[in-house]
Formats: sequence, structure tokens, C-alpha cells
Amino acid sequence: MSPVLLNRALERTAEFLERRGGAGAIIARAEIGRPRDDDAAEAARLVRERLDEQSGDGSFGGQLGRTARTLIDMREVSQAAGLGEVDPGVGRALDWLRSRQRQPGRWSDGCSPARHAAALCHHFLGGFFSPGPPEATLDPLDVSCGITIASDGDVRFVASCMALRALWRWNERAPDAGLHLDGVRRALEQEAPAAAPLASEAALEGLATLLDAPTPSDAALEIARTRLERLAARQLGEGSWSDVDVFHALDVLLRGSQLGVLGGAAARALDRSARLLASAQQPDGSWGSEAADRRALLGWRAMRWAADRESDGATAERA
Repeated sequence: MSPVLLNRALERTAEFLERRGGAGAIIARAEIGRPRDDDAAEAARLVRERLDEQSGDGSFGGQLGRTARTLIDMREVSQAAGLGEVDPGVGRALDWLRSRQRQPGRWSDGCSPARHAAALCHHFLGGFFSPGPPEATLDPLDVSCGITIASDGDVRFVASCMALRALWRWNERAPDAGLHLDGVRRALEQEAPAAAPLASEAALEGLATLLDAPTPSDAALEIARTRLERLAARQLGEGSWSDVDVFHALDVLLRGSQLGVLGGAAARALDRSARLLASAQQPDGSWGSEAADRRALLGWRAMRWAADRESDGATAERA
């Protein structure tokens, strides 16, 4: 794909995001450098609208995953619009998240010979948050890029990871964060642990958590690098995946790029996917209506990365 076509796709995406309303578009416009005059007022209204949905106990609907994602979304839109004041409701929600640590129903609960041998039981793992009692039927959990986590074990794992990331986003203390991260690392060290299996999408959320840590350990970064290379190895020839959503994969690959842990195969995978998006883009600059703003931002980031990489390569060749 020529640089001209890639840049045209970038411009179409930017124009699409300029026309949109909502939190995702405000976040995207701030990042691409095209904020609207009314973005700050709209962001304040959206945050207030979210807080009006808050339950008396500080949660959002009594759901760990929903509460965590709401907090992350509010933090992102507040920062994008330059909002300084923090509503007391945010503190109550963060306190509620912390209260879910060490409660029954964590992904790390339970022990069996297989889980114990894999060091994936409560004898080895700590710091996880509970989305509900062990016998509870959990609602599916939506992730910001538009995918849904459905199975019970995956929801418990992903909701806990999101809760940890929500605390980090608000620069709050996350008790036993190191134990939680070590548990995520242990789970990801095994490609498909039979003792406590994770779907590919859930494993990507675990990988995102390792990459989001304020001070990731060398061991965590090495696992992240290995998992990103394995993700690249599963990519189909045209740039998508059979077992994960392409935007979800791009989100994690871009995080890896920011931390400098992309190996050669992972970098090539990111480049192929970016070019796939440029060729599959709809005339309005989007990739469909599902999580349209978030996906458009991820698409813009990936194509910008590919365009910059191509430009750097051309500069190096001329030199």
C-alpha cells in the first residue's frame, strides 16, 4: 500500500472522529490534535451522566467489570478534555473496587492437583478482585474495543484485571497489586493452561494489564514480549486473526510498541493489520457501528504507527 493511500485513510478517520459525539470521540480528538470548542462542556456532561447511574454503595450496578470500565472511561475523557475537578463519587467507586479484593469468587480461588501443580490456585495467587460469589451467574463483560467476554472464568479474570487498571488510572493505591500482576504473569506463562484455561481474548486483557503496570518488572516484560510474538505467529496472511478481534489485538500490540517490547514478528503483524484496516475502511472513515469511536481511534493509532514506520524506513534508506 502506498503512503498516499495510508495517509488518505488516516485523514478519513480523523474526519469521522471530528463529526462524532460521545466520550470516545472526545478522547480521540484530543489525541489526534483536533479538539472541538465544546468538548470540555460535553465531557463534563458525560461524566455527570455516568455518575447519576452510580449505586448507593459506590459501584455501578454492583458489577466489578462495569464499575472498573466506567472509572477508566471517566478518567480518559476527563483527562482528554482537561477537566480538573474530581467528583466524590469517583472516590466512592474506587473504594468499592478495593472492597472486592480478597472476597470469595475470585478467579484465583480453589485448588486441584492440576491447578496446584501449575501454581494457579489460591496457595500461590493473591490480590485478585471478586466480581461475585462463586455460585453467582455473571453477566457478560464488554471491553472498550467492542468485544464481549462471556464465560464465567474469563469474566472473573478480566473483571479483576480491569479493576486493577482502574485504580492505576486514577493514581490510586492498589493493595497487593504485585501479587495480582504475578498471578497474571503465571497465567500467561502457559499458552493454554489446562488447569485454569483462559480464552484468547481474556489472555489479551491479561497481557494489557502487564503492559499497563506503572513499573512492570523485567519478568513481566519478558512474558509480554513472548506473548506478543506468539500473537503475531497466529496472525492470518491478510492481517487478521481467527481467535481474537483485530482491534483487540491492535490495542495490545500498540501498548507493546509504547513500552518497546515489540519483537520483529510482532512489529510486522502490527504493520499488516494497519494496512488491512486502511483497505477495509468504510467510506465514512469508520469500520462499522460497533464501538465505532474506540475502533476508529485504534485504527488511527495503528495506521499512524505504520505511516511513521514507513517514513522512518524511507528516511533511513535515503541516508
